[in-house]
Amino acid sequence: MTMVPTSARGHSGWTAVLLAAVMVATSVLVATPATQAATVEAGGEATPTVTVRPGGPGTYAVGDTVATIERVPSSTGPAGDDDPQIYPGWDVCVFDMYGYRGWVICRMEWSAITWVSGTDTYEEVFVIGQDWSVWHIWRGSGGWKSLGGRALAELGNGAFVDVNPVRAMTFGLDADLWCRYRGTGNWAGGWSRC
Repeated sequence: MTMVPTSARGHSGWTAVLLAAVMVATSVLVATPATQAATVEAGGEATPTVTVRPGGPGTYAVGDTVATIERVPSSTGPAGDDDPQIYPGWDVCVFDMYGYRGWVICRMEWSAITWVSGTDTYEEVFVIGQDWSVWHIWRGSGGWKSLGGRALAELGNGAFVDVNPVRAMTFGLDADLWCRYRGTGNWAGGWSRC
């Protein structure tokens, strides 16, 4: 699948194209909370819910927890990093979740996948880090973990996730959609065109 960005496409265009491609390619139906509850009550495991969020500061509910994103001055970064910006004009934000801080590109979209099974809720969040690679975190991960890759610096791009099969996605430097598959849960293997 080849997707070439155009200036007319802009922020909402990238998201619309990506979501349409994911839905067509995988025939995924995202479960609503009511559908999840009915599935769990029937003794089954709920269909995962995927949420795509716009980049930028704010406080967001993710499953049963909260994510906080705050803009930081460009001269502030992780220890030993005097300038967290790779491309001029792209601000860096801190993304706090589960007690861990990650450094992300503010205007890049981010995604969360949530499973509800019985009384347990499992969330995994995917972002574009300040190094322009895909990072993720989940409860019990011990902090942010890199999945590698290299995201295209284009409004509307970001770290996306699909559920059938579970995979992380971003538009790469060649403007193609790239995927990394979760497999048995260890994210083995590298990135490939979707």
